[in-house]
Amino acid sequence: RSDFMQADAAVKLRGLELQAALDEERAALDQFETLRGRPLATYENLQPIESAVAPKLLSEIGEIERADLKAAEEVSRAARANSRMGLERVSPTLEAYANLVFNGKDAATGPAIRDSFKTNHPTYTFGVRFSAPIDLPATFSAREGHHLDVSASERSVERKRYEVDREWKSLVAAYAEARARLALTEGIEKVQREKLELERDRQVRGRSTTYQVLAFEQDYATAELLNLRSKVDVLKLQIQARLFARSPPTSAIGGEK
Repeated sequence: RSDFMQADAAVKLRGLELQAALDEERAALDQFETLRGRPLATYENLQPIESAVAPKLLSEIGEIERADLKAAEEVSRAARANSRMGLERVSPTLEAYANLVFNGKDAATGPAIRDSFKTNHPTYTFGVRFSAPIDLPATFSAREGHHLDVSASERSVERKRYEVDREWKSLVAAYAEARARLALTEGIEKVQREKLELERDRQVRGRSTTYQVLAFEQDYATAELLNLRSKVDVLKLQIQARLFARSPPTSAIGGEK
C-alpha cells in the first residue's frame, strides 16, 4: 500500500507540473503572437524547435554589420558636414568680381533704350573684395569648437565599432559554449531515456516498483526540460547574431516562424 500511495502522489505531482507547463506554454505563445502583432490563440506557422536549432557557425551567417553602427557613421558624416559649413561661415573670404553694363546715352527715350542693348557705351566694373570677422578670439573659439565636434563624432564611431566588435566576439564565444551545453544535455537526455526504458522492462518482469518507474520518468522529464532550455539558448544567440548580418539565411532560425 505504501508503494501505491507513493505512486499515486507522484502521479498527482506530475499532473500539477503538467498543468504548470501548459500554462507557461500558453503565456509564451500569447507573448509571441503579441510580438508578431497577431490575434491571440492563433499560433499559426509555429516550427518545432528541433528543426529550428541548426548546427551553423556564426561565421556563416553573413557579413558582420550592425544597423546602429551604420546610423552612428551617418551621424558622424552629418556632423562633419555641419562643421565644415560652420568653418566656412567664420573663415575669411576673398572674392574677385566684374560687371559689364550696356548704356544708352541718347536724349530721346526710344533711341536710348535701343542703344542700351548695344555695346556702344558699356560700363565696366571689376575689383577684389576681402572680408573677415573682426572678433578674432570669438572666431578662433568657434573654429576650435567645430573641430572638436568632428573629433567627438569620429571618436563616437570608433567607440561604437569597438563595442560592436566586442559584442560579436562575445556572441561567438557564447554560441560555442551553448552548442557544447546542448551536446551535453542531449547526451543526458539519451541516457535518462535508456534508463527509463530499462526500468520499465524490469517492472514488467516484476523486479521494480511503479514508484521507481515514475521517479525515473521524472528524471527523464527533467533531462528533456534541460535539453529544451539549451536549445532555446542556442536559438536566442542565433537571433542575436542576425543583428550583425547584412543578409543572414532565414533557415538559421526557421524564417519568421
